[in-house]
Amino acid sequence: MVTPLQAPGVVKAVVVVVVATLCFVSVTLTYQRYQPFMAPVTDDTDSLPTHLLNQYENLHVAGIDLDYFFRETPLNPLFTSRQWTDSRTWPVNHLSDMSRVVALWHWGGIYTDTDIICIKNYTLPLSHVGLEQEGVIGNALLSFTHHHPLLWKLMDYMNSNFQLRVWGSIGPKAVTAVVKEVCPNGDISVSGAPHSCTNLTVHHPSAFFPYPWREYRHYFQEGDGKDIDKALPNSYAFHIWNKMSKEEVVRVGSDSIYEAAAKRFCPITYHQATLRSNTF
Repeated sequence: MVTPLQAPGVVKAVVVVVVATLCFVSVTLTYQRYQPFMAPVTDDTDSLPTHLLNQYENLHVAGIDLDYFFRETPLNPLFTSRQWTDSRTWPVNHLSDMSRVVALWHWGGIYTDTDIICIKNYTLPLSHVGLEQEGVIGNALLSFTHHHPLLWKLMDYMNSNFQLRVWGSIGPKAVTAVVKEVCPNGDISVSGAPHSCTNLTVHHPSAFFPYPWREYRHYFQEGDGKDIDKALPNSYAFHIWNKMSKEEVVRVGSDSIYEAAAKRFCPITYHQATLRSNTF
C-alpha cells in the first residue's frame, strides 16, 4: 500500500509491506530478470524483506523523487495540482494509477499490482493488457515497451478526465477508453479475445483475471488448489483483489488456490509467514 504524505512542495511515498505483497515480490523475481520495488521506507519488522533481499540479487528497493518523475509528462499538471490528494476520496489509488503509467513510459516493462500472483514463466511479448470482464480492461497488470505511443495517449486522457469522486476514473476506466480507441471498431469483447490492436494485444480474462472481483473468494476456497495447473489452465497470473480479500484468513493445509500458489511459487515468504502460526 502506498500512502502519500504532504510536505512543502513534495509528495513522498511510504510502503507498508504485507505477506501478500512479499509473495508477489518473490514469485515475480523467480520469473523476471530484474525487479525494482519502489519504496523509500519498507517495514522490516519481521525481517522478511531482508530475507528476500539476501535471496534475490535482482531485487532492488528504490525511492522516487515524484516531482522529477512526473515532470515532462502529460500527467504533470494533474500531479502538481494536488487535486488527487483529497483525503475524502482515494489519494493512494490516484497516485498509484498515475505512477504505474509514468514508470512504464520512462522505462517500459511489466507493471503488476502487489496482489497479482504470477504462476507461469512470463514469456508473453511486451505490450499487452488483459480484460477483467466484459468491456473492462484491468490496470493491475500492464505490459508496454519504452515510450509506447498508447502510454502518452493514456497519460493525456487521465490528465483531462480525472474525476475526484469517481472510483477508477484514471484507472481501469481510462485504460479501457484509450485501448478501445486503438482496437478495430472499438472491439474488446471477451468472446473475441485475444484482440490484436495497434501494437497491442488485449488478452482474455483467463490470462490474468480468471475470477472477477465479485468472485474473489474462489481463490480462498478449501481444496480448490490441489491441482493449481488444472484449476487455472489458461492463466499466467491471478489477481486476489486485495481491496476485498484483505480480511481473508488462509489456513495452512487448506489447499486453496492462494495457499497452493504461495507454497509453490513464493516458498520463502510462505515459510516465514507460517513459522509461528497456522494461518496467514
